Amino acid sequence: MPDSDSPAEHHPDRHTEPDAPPPSEAPDSREAALLERLRAKYLQGATAKVGELALLICQLLLDAEAGQTLLLQGESPLALAARCAHSLAGSGGSYGFPGITRRARCVERSLERVPEDASPAALLLDALTETLALRSDLRHTEEGHSPLL
Repeated sequence: MPDSDSPAEHHPDRHTEPDAPPPSEAPDSREAALLERLRAKYLQGATAKVGELALLICQLLLDAEAGQTLLLQGESPLALAARCAHSLAGSGGSYGFPGITRRARCVERSLERVPEDASPAALLLDALTETLALRSDLRHTEEGHSPLL
């Protein structure tokens, strides 16, 4: 007599779909799709943040040339730029973009040395160059290339 749990025995009340993915695969593909959407949204935000960072560094260059500091939102552009670079450096790797972290850390290091430098223009230009390179890398990544991975 066959065992009632035997796979050879047909149970008309059990419905199986041979083409359906096993239950263990479905959540992974949903999670992968969700992760890709999160990464795409992160790239959009990072692109905006890099644009803001570039503008802040340009403002710092103008301030250095004029010999004065314009406060933005009650803070110096240097403090805002440093916080922006630090945020990018801390978040890039979390979303799978170590290139964002690497470039943003370079910007952050340049900005950290600005108050100590008698003529910060060279450091600011280094920071701006890295920021613009990061912006270019972000555009390439959004287009399907992966310079930031």
